[in-house]
Amino acid sequence: MLARQGRDPSRYIYYELDSGGALRLHPDSAPAVKAFVGRLEYNHRHPIALLPLILRSHYLSPHVLRVTRRAIKRVLGIDRSDSRRRRRGGNGLGAEFADMGLDGFIFKLPLSEEAMAAYDVGLALLDECHRFATANSIAFRLVSIPVLPPPFYENNPSVGWSMQLGDYDLRYPDERLKEFSADHQIPFVSLADLMMERNMPIEEIRKLYFGGIGHLTPAGHEFLAQAIASYFHWAPAAAGSESTLVDGDDTGGE
Repeated sequence: MLARQGRDPSRYIYYELDSGGALRLHPDSAPAVKAFVGRLEYNHRHPIALLPLILRSHYLSPHVLRVTRRAIKRVLGIDRSDSRRRRRGGNGLGAEFADMGLDGFIFKLPLSEEAMAAYDVGLALLDECHRFATANSIAFRLVSIPVLPPPFYENNPSVGWSMQLGDYDLRYPDERLKEFSADHQIPFVSLADLMMERNMPIEEIRKLYFGGIGHLTPAGHEFLAQAIASYFHWAPAAAGSESTLVDGDDTGGE
């Protein structure tokens, strides 16, 4: 997988499964862990020392220009060259995921060996998080937010839409998480399932994401908060007091 991504594991934190199926840090990722810890410690320095980092993080103009240029090209129907699309994600939906900075192989059925390995590592990481949370009396809950590439909106009717796009099943990760959560007795809610239960018009779904495919908009955050409050029985606090999370039927429903 690392060779396919063309990334140096010493610059990123990667995990893998050993010969016995146990989760372990990729041996070459030790420098990335050290660098990550160093950045966390650096963030606790005096604000004056952090000023260059703060200014750089707020200098968004180049990114805004890139996003605007991509949007204009999409509207005008100007695509990247075929060679570049093949290099990043092939043709069709794979290229659309690549344009979003994602790799869609985890949605493509039947799963490749690479995808099965990715799921094994991802679920092992979740299991490790759950173990840590349980050992430290931390409430552990899972919420999945669907990834919806442009073809989802382009190839679906306003209502009665499907997250199955050819060989790609956008709900497949939710099914794996649902199975994992049931096996580990972890409260879980799928926003994709909630959208389907409510038979939300596709125009309303688009409003939940910036550009229909980006980060959550204020409406998206509200939708997420309402799901958490309903499915996990979260009771908003009165003024001046703390919020409460009431245990109960965390399996879903309103």
